[in-house]
Order: sequence, then structure tokens, then C-alpha cells
Amino acid sequence: IRDTKLFTTKELNNINKSYNLVLDNAIKSLDALDKLLTNNLFKMDDAERLKFIKELKRELQQSYVATQVLYTKYINMAEQRARKQIFAKTSNL
Repeated sequence: IRDTKLFTTKELNNINKSYNLVLDNAIKSLDALDKLLTNNLFKMDDAERLKFIKELKRELQQSYVATQVLYTKYINMAEQRARKQIFAKTSNL
């Protein structure tokens, strides 16, 4: 996206922040899962542990969907801007 020159620096910073937020949430979910499985910090029975794991799975799936939505949004913006540039150049000929 950066190499297309279709986004301003401010927009690129916002895109970066959006992805970082999604990734940070996914990392937190994975960290919680790691603690659950390795450190035995959580005193839970198997049913509670399974419920917790399923919730983390749901959170990770939401993070994945969020990255897909962001990707689609920014690709569509880039395509629209590229088309405008092409039409502007052809209309000046």
C-alpha cells in the first residue's frame, strides 16, 4: 500500500494503527492461551478451561475477520484512487 503512493502519510499511519490494534488483541488472546496451557495459573476444571479456550478462539476469529475487512477496505480505496488517476491522465490527453 505504501509503495502505491495513493495514500497520504496520515492515512498510512491510520492504516498501521488499525492493523496494530487488531494484531495486539490477537497477541493478547494467544498470550492468555499460552498461560492457560503452560503455567497452570488458572485453577479451572476441564469444562471451564474448554469454555475459556473457545472464547479465545472466537476472539482470534474476530481478529482474523477484522484484518480481512481492513485489507478489503484499503485495497478498494487504492483501486478507486488509481482509477481516478488513470482517468485524469487520459482526460488530459
